[in-house]
Amino acid sequence: PASTCALKLIDDDKAESEEVRMRYAREAKVAAQLRGPHVVDVFDHGEWSGVPYIAMEFLDGEDLGTRLDRVKKLEFDATYRIIAHVARALVKAHAYGIVHRDLKPENVFIVEGDEGEIAKVVDFGIAKHDAYSLRDKTTKTGSFLGTPFYVSPEQARGKPTDHRSDLWSLGVIAFQCLTGRPPFESEALGELMGMILYDDI
Repeated sequence: PASTCALKLIDDDKAESEEVRMRYAREAKVAAQLRGPHVVDVFDHGEWSGVPYIAMEFLDGEDLGTRLDRVKKLEFDATYRIIAHVARALVKAHAYGIVHRDLKPENVFIVEGDEGEIAKVVDFGIAKHDAYSLRDKTTKTGSFLGTPFYVSPEQARGKPTDHRSDLWSLGVIAFQCLTGRPPFESEALGELMGMILYDDI
């Protein structure tokens, strides 16, 4: 029987890039390994008429970033529930040696479940798997990956990352849920990186 799913495709202008295609294929393989109530299910991946695709679970709800834009901050119970769900997803990913590296409110999707709201982690697009060398050409050493407000100090320094970087990002998200703002804020990237590296936690 047919069922609704979400399709993720490469932008036409990037489809010719072998590097982008390799990264995309890696994302599909990484995401397909993960199963659980707090990770988006990947049903299939491959190429159709030369266009790489990932077919995944269709989510009906809103991302945490959109919710925070609307309500500014969350109650303690709602924050606890969302953070606990994201933590469960990360436990599963980290057990496979997969580090998300771009955890942010926009990558936490909230859907209605049988017993209240469920949070699911999406977009393992820049996830690093232990099986891949840091020096392979789709994960350039020194390239900056991640969203500035949520990056860990080691990411800000361009150092290798592990599961602890995801825990830092999760802590930043929890702080923002409870207070309505991230712990480190600046319009200037350099100043923001300095805060993350040197300001008191």
